[in-house]
Amino acid sequence: MNFESAQQIADAVMYEGYALYPCRASSAKNRARWQFGVLAPRAFAERTGSDPWFQQSECLIEPAAGQTIDVRVRGLQLQRRTVETRAEGGQFETVSGVSLDGQVMASWDEGIEQSIDLPNLDVAMLVSHELAHVERIEGGDRIDQLEPEVRIVREQLQVDLRVSLSAERIGGRVKLRLRVENVTPQAPVSDERVAALRQSLVGVHALIGLCGGRFVSLLEPPPDAREAAAACANQGAWPVLVGTRPTADLVLCAPIMLNDYPAVAPESPGNLFDGTEIDEILPLRIMTLTDEEKAEARAIDECARRIIERVDALPPDTLAAVRKEVEPVGGVE
Repeated sequence: MNFESAQQIADAVMYEGYALYPCRASSAKNRARWQFGVLAPRAFAERTGSDPWFQQSECLIEPAAGQTIDVRVRGLQLQRRTVETRAEGGQFETVSGVSLDGQVMASWDEGIEQSIDLPNLDVAMLVSHELAHVERIEGGDRIDQLEPEVRIVREQLQVDLRVSLSAERIGGRVKLRLRVENVTPQAPVSDERVAALRQSLVGVHALIGLCGGRFVSLLEPPPDAREAAAACANQGAWPVLVGTRPTADLVLCAPIMLNDYPAVAPESPGNLFDGTEIDEILPLRIMTLTDEEKAEARAIDECARRIIERVDALPPDTLAAVRKEVEPVGGVE
């Protein structure tokens, strides 16, 4: 299954809130991140109730002979990037950031894209046998010595995910269930959310492609499928049709509620991490940042740097189109 037709909206969902305007690590809104699609370790989630440890999506399929599905689960693994400088006595200490050769570098939690692919699954087989797949997303660390007195330490912690799929026949159709769980065995003993996030996957969503038959819209099901659609139990992720209307062979299970066939507004000049809200007005706001503020924004990571450079390079006709479209404000359609 080619998931490219859904890539833009899937990325907008995954990166929603990643680095909000004014795109600086020091801004208050960027100190409380990862609001959407967080799957925390089960022990932590059950102890604190602050974040879920699983997502469940159920959708309906019009049956056909020889049906298969492709599943892709995606999310961001946190990578802690710490800037350290050498203190008295020779030991390194963490600092909020440094400036080297005119370039600012900040301590920041980066998001590393991760995906799990389960291709060519037989739908009839899933009716009789649940499929369970455990995927280990490895941790690791590295140190980049920038100069004798400055270094950057990057660290990721292991995350274990369990992806299970099953199906049942209901009302002449097939109800497909996708469940994604964080089963990381050594959960943090601290109740601090910042510690749990390092063993979480965030922005978690799934794409399911169908070969043969059609998915049924859960938002606008045909009359004879309304009861079956109402029986679909979705927790933490809600499936909607994506791609090109009227095709119905692809669904996005998103951690936010969307309409069928969502799309990022065409006026949005690239991912600004707010694609489901006010994405198209943000270039105008970013242009108001001072040079010093833009330098701090670039210091977050490569994603934020690309935003600043893209907005700075916007041609006048594109800016004129953005200004024209800010009323009404757009985002995901």
